[in-house]
Amino acid sequence: MESLSTLCGVPQGLEIVRESSSSATSNTLLSELVEDRRARLNREYWARNPHRRWRHRYLQRCKKYALVPTLVPFTKEDLVDAWGDRCFDCGDPDWDQLDHRTPVAAGGSHDLENCRPVCASCNRRKYRESDRLMIAAFRKEGGS
Repeated sequence: MESLSTLCGVPQGLEIVRESSSSATSNTLLSELVEDRRARLNREYWARNPHRRWRHRYLQRCKKYALVPTLVPFTKEDLVDAWGDRCFDCGDPDWDQLDHRTPVAAGGSHDLENCRPVCASCNRRKYRESDRLMIAAFRKEGGS
């Protein structure tokens, strides 16, 4: 069984010492250590697996807009192989978002044909210039 120090991510050689089990301070510190470790592990997981976050957010939006999801799983590597490792619109190598060319709110699918790597500024620009119109037209036609 792992020690409390190992579970909390305390560096090797240091140990968590409880003065008394009723000490509110030690329990608070322990809770903070556990929560900090959990948050760090979550950040590391999502950094290693952005495609899982993309999928999760897509499903959330489909539920929000009462749409039937059209999902074809893919990884970040698949996206880079298909569209390159730069923003699809401006060519910036520091892309950090996934853009659905046909927005989810307008019935867009989550697959390699509809998704592109984009930077935040291009994604915001596209939303202002075209996504809002596509969503409005979709809703007017009775899509959602």
